[in-house]
Amino acid sequence: EMDAIASSVIGGTLLTGGVGNVLGSFVGVLINGTISSIVKTNGKLASSWPNILTAALLCFFIVLQSVFARIKAKNKQPIRGPRAQKREGPAGPPVLNLYQNK
Repeated sequence: EMDAIASSVIGGTLLTGGVGNVLGSFVGVLINGTISSIVKTNGKLASSWPNILTAALLCFFIVLQSVFARIKAKNKQPIRGPRAQKREGPAGPPVLNLYQNK
């Protein structure tokens, strides 16, 4: 199970859900399989090294995803001051739009 989860996370699927695609998961499977087969065919390393490298890659990509999530959240900071615009709300009176439209 760890290989399947690691492959999908390496391929770009978020552990929080909602983001990811099949092509990214396929690339993650290829990367994970390539690393595993290189370590196994080396012959000089212990049999536990593929699992250790998979866990290290999984930790690296989880940290990378959290960095990207923080950057994305930082870009969605509310606008204050003269740049804030009023827009029509769904039920009538105008409401203050505090987020940038990108």
